[in-house]
Amino acid sequence: WTPEKIAAVTLLSVLTPFILGGNLLVIIAVAKCRRLKSTTNYFLVCLAIADISTGLFAPLYIAEEMLRDGITSSVLCLGPHCLLMTVCGVSVMSLAAIAYDRYTALTRPLDYINVMTFKKMLAFSVFAWVYSALIAWLPMMRLHDNPPMCSFHLIRREPLIVLLSCLFLPAYLIIFFCYSRIFCIARDHVDAIAAVQSSLQRQIELNFVAKDTKYAKTLAIVMGFFVLLWLPYQLCLLTELVSDVVVDDWVRGFLALLSHCNSGINPWIYAFRNQDFKRAFIDII
Repeated sequence: WTPEKIAAVTLLSVLTPFILGGNLLVIIAVAKCRRLKSTTNYFLVCLAIADISTGLFAPLYIAEEMLRDGITSSVLCLGPHCLLMTVCGVSVMSLAAIAYDRYTALTRPLDYINVMTFKKMLAFSVFAWVYSALIAWLPMMRLHDNPPMCSFHLIRREPLIVLLSCLFLPAYLIIFFCYSRIFCIARDHVDAIAAVQSSLQRQIELNFVAKDTKYAKTLAIVMGFFVLLWLPYQLCLLTELVSDVVVDDWVRGFLALLSHCNSGINPWIYAFRNQDFKRAFIDII
């Protein structure tokens, strides 16, 4: 065992219970607290389930690191990478759905209840898992058993291009557009409210906009951490796709571990930024 493998196994052993515990708190809080039952928070539950899956799949990475030299099956060798991409796809699609949900709430407040229904949210969640799994497992196609060595480089380039262009790129564009519009609209609302003559009415509307904007900022922070911790891994894949550069397995492994850290951060963001989540977490604990 190399020091890198020992460090990876140790970090995953610490991260896994941290990831599982924090995201279970999110799911239980939304299930038990009436104030947290909203379409947006149901999307957060979908995100939490994806993060829990990341924690559950972590032992597979430990097993792969321990048994890599003896693995003779392409499925066992590359399966953990495809699972990682599946849950990453669900996460980024959930974040895109959350961004669209907040955008719809701000731009179509009267139609919001009819547009963002629980049934649509549930249908989207199922679609996110199925679509992400189909796209993420494309790299497994046309592979043969008995590879000369267990390596990420067994994955063909074409499926990875499909993965990045059909899953991550559209989601990032949706997120960027929605949050850009949200903050622009919020700024315009503040300017319009400032022109209202009644100070009481102005204060009430300002409080409403401030609350909605704070919630959008919280979700933007969640998205920011996702990009910060996942983007290096995705850029690593992209670098190998568009050039002849071969990234060392330990570098890719470290970036994958970095992406795992994101799965344990979100519950703490909710706790620090949202009083309802904070109270629910305290009651559960």
